[in-house]
Amino acid sequence: MTTKLVVITLAGLLVSAMASADIYRWKDADGVTHYTDTPPEGVVSTLVSVDSRPTDKARISSAQAQAKGKQQAQFLIEQEERVTQEENSVEAAKQAEERAQACTQARQRLETYNNSRRLYRELENGEREWYSEEEVALARQNAQKAVEEFCD
Repeated sequence: MTTKLVVITLAGLLVSAMASADIYRWKDADGVTHYTDTPPEGVVSTLVSVDSRPTDKARISSAQAQAKGKQQAQFLIEQEERVTQEENSVEAAKQAEERAQACTQARQRLETYNNSRRLYRELENGEREWYSEEEVALARQNAQKAVEEFCD
């Protein structure tokens, strides 16, 4: 029992001595400022006043919770941005594919119009209706516009 009392008393004295330790500021010959817990010999030193207070655990917990909330909010925002970017990339790729297909079709149509001697459209009854020269020229012109529109 007495051993415990002695140990507790010594621990208390050590903690109080550490809490009330003095800090001294001094400069060496090169003008460099030093801080020590004992005043140096032969050098002018100044006792530094240190204000200390106990840690406010509730304030620290609140600040940590707030910081964690901000991190989570930032993470969610960044995640939403990534999803949006992925969706935009998928949509852009889809549009590019559709445009490439439209370009291919427009080029094929133009090639057909330019290389065919006579053009026709098939009627519902299966008969052919032949294009006039004006209709062929208009079809070629429209096909050329489609190529210019869909092909870069």
